[in-house]
Amino acid sequence: MTVLDRYISKAVIAGSLVALLLLTSVNFVIDFVNEVNDVGQPGFSFLFAILSTVFTIPRRIYEFFPMAVLLGGLMSLGSLSTHNELVVMRVSGISVFRIVRAVLIAGLLLVSLAFILGEYVAPVTEQRIQGFENTSQSKHVSLKTREGLWVRDGNRFINAHQVYTDYRLGNIWIYELTEDMRLKFSIFAKSALYAGDHWQVNGVRRTEFTQDGVVVDQKSQEQWERLFSPDLFDVIVIEPRKMSARKLAKYIKYLRNNDLDSARYELAFWSRFTIPLSGLLLLLMVTPYAISPSRTSSVGQRLFIGTLIGVTFHTVNQAMLNLGLVYELPPFLGATIPLFFIIAIGSVAILRAR
Repeated sequence: MTVLDRYISKAVIAGSLVALLLLTSVNFVIDFVNEVNDVGQPGFSFLFAILSTVFTIPRRIYEFFPMAVLLGGLMSLGSLSTHNELVVMRVSGISVFRIVRAVLIAGLLLVSLAFILGEYVAPVTEQRIQGFENTSQSKHVSLKTREGLWVRDGNRFINAHQVYTDYRLGNIWIYELTEDMRLKFSIFAKSALYAGDHWQVNGVRRTEFTQDGVVVDQKSQEQWERLFSPDLFDVIVIEPRKMSARKLAKYIKYLRNNDLDSARYELAFWSRFTIPLSGLLLLLMVTPYAISPSRTSSVGQRLFIGTLIGVTFHTVNQAMLNLGLVYELPPFLGATIPLFFIIAIGSVAILRAR
């Protein structure tokens, strides 16, 4: 990269980070006030309000990324244009495509940062705060760790390694103790599904410890009336939008192998990639406007235009996601259609600017 390329890229990155800081800070204050209003409810303390707000910062940064890159790029490039710096570059022989290339390099660096944050940081912090919420709001949930969920029901201890939003559990271990705290029996089940008034359990292996020895019994399928309350799913499951792409891919494979509907999770999976990519494409779309040598565009006008574009994109994107589910469009198509529109509009704008 030349000196000018680095200069443009640094301006875009700095402007985007400042916009991201402002957006996240405002949202942080609003969320903290909302959390404080719930202080005093059972299991909800002031400390939990602070932790809940702080631990969701990575997810906020990830979700605000497209808007921040849009506003930051628009303001930083607009500032360079207002001070005639971009005009001098173009008069010196720097083409529009060269400027766009420098902007996209900055955008790619920001996209990489957003992807790492959304894939490796945000899911961990969301799971951590949800674990705090589980133990504070439900007396039945003993612990939620990397090994899954632990629930106590009298002398029964239940460990479910996977907990999904459709009232389904995977890799379940159940241990029941006698009154003198000796192991009475253990049960392993590959999966369990709550079917309204009972649990449909598959791949059951029961090991009972008696005075005469150990008795092992295996069954391919059983129906249980008792496991744990399905109401716990409301507080222990992780929403698809908060899951990492790796976990989503694993669960999608499980659903497909069992001929179950996976559209909702596939849509969330592709959104993990389209959200950071949309920031890059929005930056591409507004670059021709930002580098135009107009002196009439004030800071307020640029902010208004950037906000209008961002809100419009967010609305169209959400509408396409919902329409994709309703009309059963391929999840990849439903998640990427808005991006194709941005590419088309940005390409036309760049050609006109040239």
